[in-house]
Amino acid sequence: RYQPMRFDCIDHILGGEGGLRQLCIEAERLGVAVVADCVFGHCAPVASRAQWEQAQEDPELLEELHFRLDSAFAPELSLEDFSLPWKAPAEHDHFGEPDTWPHGEWSRLACTERVFEAHRGHLTRLLACGVRRFRLS
Repeated sequence: RYQPMRFDCIDHILGGEGGLRQLCIEAERLGVAVVADCVFGHCAPVASRAQWEQAQEDPELLEELHFRLDSAFAPELSLEDFSLPWKAPAEHDHFGEPDTWPHGEWSRLACTERVFEAHRGHLTRLLACGVRRFRLS
Protein backbone atom coordinates (compact mmCIF):
# COMPACT_ATOMS: atom_id res chain seq x y z
CA ARG A 1 0.00 0.00 0.00
CA TYR A 2 1.20 3.50 -0.73
CA GLN A 3 0.04 4.71 2.67
CA PRO A 4 0.78 1.68 4.85
CA MET A 5 -0.64 1.17 8.33
CA ARG A 6 1.64 -1.77 9.14
CA PHE A 7 4.93 -3.21 7.97
CA ASP A 8 4.73 -6.45 9.95
CA CYS A 9 2.24 -8.21 7.66
CA ILE A 10 0.93 -8.29 4.11
CA ASP A 11 -2.44 -6.54 4.21
CA HIS A 12 -5.30 -9.04 4.16
CA ILE A 13 -7.22 -6.70 1.83
CA LEU A 14 -4.45 -7.38 -0.70
CA GLY A 15 -4.69 -11.14 -0.15
CA GLY A 16 -2.32 -11.54 2.80
CA GLU A 17 0.88 -13.56 2.63
CA GLY A 18 -0.88 -16.61 1.17
CA GLY A 19 -2.40 -14.58 -1.64
CA LEU A 20 0.92 -12.94 -2.42
CA ARG A 21 2.68 -16.33 -2.52
CA GLN A 22 0.06 -17.64 -4.96
CA LEU A 23 0.36 -14.51 -7.10
CA CYS A 24 4.15 -14.88 -7.27
CA ILE A 25 3.90 -18.57 -8.20
CA GLU A 26 1.37 -17.89 -10.95
CA ALA A 27 3.28 -14.84 -12.22
CA GLU A 28 6.51 -16.85 -12.43
CA ARG A 29 4.68 -19.61 -14.33
CA LEU A 30 3.54 -16.97 -16.83
CA GLY A 31 6.96 -15.31 -17.03
CA VAL A 32 5.79 -12.12 -15.33
CA ALA A 33 7.61 -10.38 -12.49
CA VAL A 34 5.80 -9.17 -9.39
CA VAL A 35 7.18 -5.78 -8.35
CA ALA A 36 6.66 -4.59 -4.78
CA ASP A 37 6.42 -0.80 -4.54
CA CYS A 38 7.81 -0.29 -1.03
CA VAL A 39 7.09 3.02 0.66
CA PHE A 40 9.64 3.71 3.37
CA GLY A 41 9.24 7.44 3.91
CA HIS A 42 5.76 7.63 5.37
CA CYS A 43 2.70 5.83 6.64
CA ALA A 44 -1.01 6.48 6.30
CA PRO A 45 -2.34 9.82 7.55
CA VAL A 46 -3.94 10.11 10.97
CA ALA A 47 -5.09 13.71 10.46
CA SER A 48 -5.63 16.21 7.67
CA ARG A 49 -3.21 18.97 6.80
CA ALA A 50 -5.69 21.48 8.22
CA GLN A 51 -5.74 19.61 11.54
CA TRP A 52 -1.92 19.54 11.72
CA GLU A 53 -1.79 23.27 10.93
CA GLN A 54 -4.42 24.06 13.58
CA ALA A 55 -2.58 21.88 16.11
CA GLN A 56 0.50 24.09 15.87
CA GLU A 57 -1.50 26.74 17.72
CA ASP A 58 -3.63 24.38 19.84
CA PRO A 59 -1.66 22.27 22.38
CA GLU A 60 -4.66 20.06 23.20
CA LEU A 61 -5.23 19.21 19.54
CA LEU A 62 -1.50 18.60 19.08
CA GLU A 63 -1.54 16.17 22.00
CA GLU A 64 -4.57 14.41 20.47
CA LEU A 65 -2.86 14.11 17.07
CA HIS A 66 0.30 12.77 18.71
CA PHE A 67 -1.85 10.21 20.54
CA ARG A 68 -3.50 9.21 17.23
CA LEU A 69 -0.09 8.84 15.60
CA ASP A 70 1.30 6.84 18.50
CA SER A 71 -1.68 4.50 18.79
CA ALA A 72 -2.41 4.02 15.05
CA PHE A 73 0.90 2.26 14.39
CA ALA A 74 1.46 0.57 17.77
CA PRO A 75 3.01 -1.72 18.75
CA GLU A 76 5.30 -1.79 15.70
CA LEU A 77 6.08 1.94 15.73
CA SER A 78 5.67 4.68 18.31
CA LEU A 79 5.59 8.47 18.37
CA GLU A 80 9.40 8.59 18.46
CA ASP A 81 9.50 6.89 15.04
CA PHE A 82 7.89 9.84 13.26
CA SER A 83 9.45 13.07 12.04
CA LEU A 84 8.20 15.72 14.43
CA PRO A 85 7.46 18.53 14.75
CA TRP A 86 5.10 18.64 11.80
CA LYS A 87 6.09 21.11 9.08
CA ALA A 88 3.95 22.55 6.31
CA PRO A 89 4.93 21.58 2.74
CA ALA A 90 6.30 25.09 2.02
CA GLU A 91 9.07 24.83 4.64
CA HIS A 92 12.59 23.69 3.79
CA ASP A 93 15.46 22.19 5.76
CA HIS A 94 18.90 23.78 6.13
CA PHE A 95 20.05 22.20 2.82
CA GLY A 96 17.29 23.96 0.89
CA GLU A 97 15.44 20.68 0.36
CA PRO A 98 11.81 20.10 1.31
CA ASP A 99 11.66 18.82 4.89
CA THR A 100 7.95 18.28 5.19
CA TRP A 101 5.19 15.76 5.50
CA PRO A 102 4.11 15.31 1.86
CA HIS A 103 0.85 17.11 1.18
CA GLY A 104 0.91 18.01 4.88
CA GLU A 105 -0.96 14.94 6.08
CA TRP A 106 0.98 11.71 5.56
CA SER A 107 2.73 10.44 8.66
CA ARG A 108 6.40 10.99 7.84
CA LEU A 109 8.80 8.45 9.32
CA ALA A 110 12.03 9.31 11.10
CA CYS A 111 15.30 7.39 10.75
CA THR A 112 15.17 5.20 13.85
CA GLU A 113 16.33 1.67 14.54
CA ARG A 114 12.72 0.55 15.00
CA VAL A 115 11.77 1.98 11.57
CA PHE A 116 14.76 0.25 9.94
CA GLU A 117 13.81 -3.04 11.62
CA ALA A 118 10.22 -2.68 10.41
CA HIS A 119 11.43 -2.13 6.84
CA ARG A 120 13.90 -5.04 7.00
CA GLY A 121 11.15 -7.29 8.29
CA HIS A 122 8.79 -6.17 5.53
CA LEU A 123 11.36 -6.83 2.79
CA THR A 124 12.15 -10.24 4.30
CA ARG A 125 8.44 -11.10 4.34
CA LEU A 126 8.06 -10.03 0.69
CA LEU A 127 11.07 -12.14 -0.31
CA ALA A 128 9.64 -15.15 1.56
CA CYS A 129 6.42 -14.76 -0.45
CA GLY A 130 8.36 -14.86 -3.73
CA VAL A 131 8.69 -11.19 -4.65
CA ARG A 132 12.00 -10.64 -6.45
CA ARG A 133 11.63 -7.12 -7.85
CA PHE A 134 11.34 -3.95 -5.78
CA ARG A 135 10.73 -0.25 -6.27
CA LEU A 136 11.84 1.64 -3.18
CA SER A 137 10.43 5.07 -2.42
